[in-house]
Amino acid sequence: MRAYIKDYLNLGVTIMPNDIRTYIELKTLGKSINYFPNYYEIDANLRSDRIYHIISNDKILNIGCFGAIRGLKNHLRAAGLALKYATDNGLTLKFHINSERLEGGFVAQNTLKNLRALLGDSLIEHSWLTHSDFITLCQGMDAVIVTSLSETFNIVAADAISAGIPVIGSDEIPWLSEIFQYAPTNSFLIYTAMMKVLKNPIESWKIEYQALNKWNSATLKFYKNYSKHYFNK
Repeated sequence: MRAYIKDYLNLGVTIMPNDIRTYIELKTLGKSINYFPNYYEIDANLRSDRIYHIISNDKILNIGCFGAIRGLKNHLRAAGLALKYATDNGLTLKFHINSERLEGGFVAQNTLKNLRALLGDSLIEHSWLTHSDFITLCQGMDAVIVTSLSETFNIVAADAISAGIPVIGSDEIPWLSEIFQYAPTNSFLIYTAMMKVLKNPIESWKIEYQALNKWNSATLKFYKNYSKHYFNK
């Protein structure tokens, strides 16, 4: 990959990775490599005092684990721990996924097959939705879990925050508050984060909302600096 990057740099192309680790690895190749993080525009109607969506049926636990199904998304670990949490607390689990996008060949296909075998009727499969419909879907969750083994931003987690729903998140998500982050290979830590969020959903969401806003503010500074540098604006 470094050879390809050098070829682009020789053509006068500026390379702008959105992941800080990638930027650090590549910046030694030339001056025309800049860190360019993602920015997530939060709904203008969203307020920091928004009331978390309370599910009316407190005997059902709705957990969303959304996005394309890939090996690195770690769906099965999330599903198993959500099932354990529901069982430990006398709840009926509804584990929601998007099942239309399988990325990664037989690995993704086997993941979906195993989710169906593990969860049975507890698995709720959704199509790939428009953004507005997806936000509506998120608003029906008690929490969204993101168990990714590798991430650069994770829009699904940001969408959940925009929907007013707290996130149980992998420490691969750079903007998420560390209070709710876990090592995605550590089942005990994932379960602990799950308990924190589900026992304190409103407070959890508010902290995560503030973390996303903080990330956005820092990102805008990058954009303004780049605008001055590249466009003299």
